[in-house]
Amino acid sequence: GSVDERVTVFTDVEAQPEIHFPVNGVVTGPAVVIGQNWYAGRRLLDLGKIDAAKGKTHKLTLMVDPADEPMELSRVQSVPSYVEATLTPEQTGKELAKERYTLTVTVPPDARKGYFSPDQPGKLILYTTHPEVAEIHINLQMLVE
Repeated sequence: GSVDERVTVFTDVEAQPEIHFPVNGVVTGPAVVIGQNWYAGRRLLDLGKIDAAKGKTHKLTLMVDPADEPMELSRVQSVPSYVEATLTPEQTGKELAKERYTLTVTVPPDARKGYFSPDQPGKLILYTTHPEVAEIHINLQMLVE
């Protein structure tokens, strides 16, 4: 969630006994998705126009809190059902502040044509082996033509 606070510093300067600083930011959970065409506030990946005959592959970075074992996908559920997702470990280890993975989302060649809008998005649900990140929900916007 968002953080919007104010910090007050008290000084011994007569002309400026108090100084106020705004502090703004976002506190993330155990998983953060980063990448081009990713809209975190809506948990939306915009894949744009896709040539149905060619398909498309898009990569995102997934950062998670370290766990005892590297995270793996145990199952992927998607709408439309032909959308695929894979997870590749890039930097893992308990000594890290965050582990880094590449999340690859693929619309295969010869995919069925269709439009998935922000109002009626496609969906990806990633089920993982991570103890704090059992599921990752992603909305998909795309035009397969």
